[in-house]
Amino acid sequence: MTRLGTHLLALALLLGALVGSGAADERTLVVITHPSRPVVITTSDLRRFFLKQRRFWPDGTPVIPINRTAATAVRAAFDRSVFGTEAAGLAAYWNQRYFEGLFPPITLDSDEAVQRYVAARPNAIGYVDAASVDGSVHVALRLAERP
Repeated sequence: MTRLGTHLLALALLLGALVGSGAADERTLVVITHPSRPVVITTSDLRRFFLKQRRFWPDGTPVIPINRTAATAVRAAFDRSVFGTEAAGLAAYWNQRYFEGLFPPITLDSDEAVQRYVAARPNAIGYVDAASVDGSVHVALRLAERP
């Protein structure tokens, strides 16, 4: 291989690595509901559900929002995408709501646990990494987030 060919090959490998690393930085989350509730959700709806400012589905049944544990990357990505802040930024909000008798959403430890919960309860709504979603739930919204 000539010297020019070697440099071109090295440049191509470097560019490929840079392009590939950009894709790895992006996390896509999906908002999921029970298959019997094939609704379309907006980010505004989602914010209101998870802040418990909107507590009922259009049919009058209560919404059960399911969060991931605060220390997870999926939770951090969700909070940045939906609220524009980290989970710690929501602590003051929930401290105030606590004194009004309103508790934060249920938290679960894994994407699998969130999917099983949502698949078993028609009123539940949650979110998981898009790579882990399966056919047991309905995808109501996709959220792309960059760390």
